[in-house]
This record gives sequence, C-alpha cells and structure tokens, in this order.
Amino acid sequence: MAYTAEKGYVGLAIQPKQGIFTEPTDFMKVQSVDINPDGEKIVPDVEIGSGTDITEVYQGTYKIAGSADSYIRPEAIGILFYGAMGNYVSSGVVGTGAYLHNFVASSGVLPWLSIKKSVADNIEVYNYTDCKVEGFTIDINASEPATAKFDIVGISDEEGSASSKSFESAPMLIATKATINIGGVAVSAKKASISIKNNLENGDFRVGSRFLGDITEKRREIDLSLDIVLDTTSELYRKAFYGSATANSATNDIYADSVDIILSSATNIGTSGLPYKLLFSVKNAVFMSAPIPAKGDDLIVITLTLKATKSGNNNIFEIHDWNSKVSY
Repeated sequence: MAYTAEKGYVGLAIQPKQGIFTEPTDFMKVQSVDINPDGEKIVPDVEIGSGTDITEVYQGTYKIAGSADSYIRPEAIGILFYGAMGNYVSSGVVGTGAYLHNFVASSGVLPWLSIKKSVADNIEVYNYTDCKVEGFTIDINASEPATAKFDIVGISDEEGSASSKSFESAPMLIATKATINIGGVAVSAKKASISIKNNLENGDFRVGSRFLGDITEKRREIDLSLDIVLDTTSELYRKAFYGSATANSATNDIYADSVDIILSSATNIGTSGLPYKLLFSVKNAVFMSAPIPAKGDDLIVITLTLKATKSGNNNIFEIHDWNSKVSY
C-alpha cells in the first residue's frame, strides 16, 4: 500500500524550556515540509594495511535542518514569526473577536520551538525539539495567494505520538488584496518579496557529543525586492544609483525610505468589522539597485532591491498581525 502526503500535519509550539518537547498549541497547513535529521557518517581515510574495501563507518555529528512552505493564513503562522523575530507584544482586543499581535526583530535570544511532523495521517510521527527559525521569505505575486517559506534548524528529534489536530479557519491572504507603500505612497508592483535571515550558528558541535551545543544568533539580514511598473514620478533609478530623487549623476549619498507591505482578507474577523491582516514594516530600507531594462515591446518593470538598516531608535523590522487568536 502507498501513502500520500496531504493527510499529514505540522504542529507548532513555543517551547518554554530548552530540552523539553512541548506538544503543539497550533496546527499549520503547509504545501510542503522537509524538516529532517542532518546526520554525518564518518568514513576513515585509507590506512596502510586496511585493504581495498571500507570496513568501518562511525556516527558523526547530528542536527535537524530543513524548511516548510505554505500559503499565508494569519494565525498559526504567528508562532513562526515569533520564532524568527524574537520579540512578541500583544495589543489585545481591537474589535469584537479581533486581536492585534506585534512581532519585532530583537537583538536578544530567539525562542526555542517544538515542531511535530505527521506523515500520511500518523503513519510516521516525529517530534523536533530545540528548534529555531533561521529565517523566512514572503512572496507576493499578482493574482496569486501569498506564500511563505521558513527555514528551520534544531538540535534533536525522536519518534512522537499522534495529536488531535485542529486547523485555523482564517482565510488565505491573496495578492489582489495587497498594498505596497514606499515612504507612505502606494506603488504599482507586479510582485514583491521580503526575507529575513538570522544567520544562526548551526555548526556548534563540541567534543564529547554528536549534537549541537547551542544555536546562537549572529548578525541578521533583511532584504526586499519589488518589481515596480515604470512611472514618471518615483525616480527609483536616481534614488538607487545617484542617492537622491533630484541628482543628475552619481553622488556619495545613500537613499533610504520606509517600506510597508500589507496583506488583507476579503472577509472580516468574526463580527469585528476588521479584516484579517498582516503588515510587514521596514522603517529604513536602503535602495540598493533599480536597473531599468528594455526589451522589444515588453512592459517596463524595474526590479528595486532594498536592504533594511537600523536607524536611530526605530525597530528595524516589525510584523503586525490582526486575527482571531487571543495570544501566542
């Protein structure tokens, strides 16, 4: 008998204490999940006298690594945003049955997560303990559901037991209900992406153990890419290459502005009158490049790339999530 993947599930939980698996508090629908052991086998180099065949193999280092891809629904995904950003603050009730959650990229230690993976309706179940979110990428393409990819690294796993799964009822967030603002002004984009990479130290193996000694945060990177239809007012080329909207040639100036990407649902949260919504907010994004390609009779589209930088006391990156979940 063969089995198919659609009957499986992924369960998530913030893990209060390192080393102890926490059963899922939320279950997330995913398009694919490829979180598995990344273990090494040690094959010794050839020795004089060893003969022409390999006779010995030993266990080497062992960690958990992989990713999960999903459409964006605004509730269970918050656990992964929390894991990637490090700081969570609830704004509480903002309407009847509606809550606002705020995730801020922090300079502290990221939370540990527990992840349960069920394969083909519990044919195989695995618990992954002491996981952290290495980063994520959000992709928004015209007339498509918005998607997310989360990269995960962890310390250990073991065979688990089945859970009574319950998925959120929140809708997918679709590109046709998205808004992209640069400096508070809406732009006309064909597609957009935003990614955060925490650059976790995921090779901290130590003498006396197969397993990671820790997973340590290093300098993060936050990058954006927007495919914007050419207009006569944005001056993206001048801002990126010349450093100013008014410059006529290259200078030593750097141009930066705020970028907000907003995803809203067509339906409201219960009776609140408020839509489900995600706001990705970068306070200071440096315009890295904005080439203007031209080919045949193609539509002129500028690919604007940006890099988030810390500016004053502003948070470098925030995610705000309006949904029906009370807390994380």
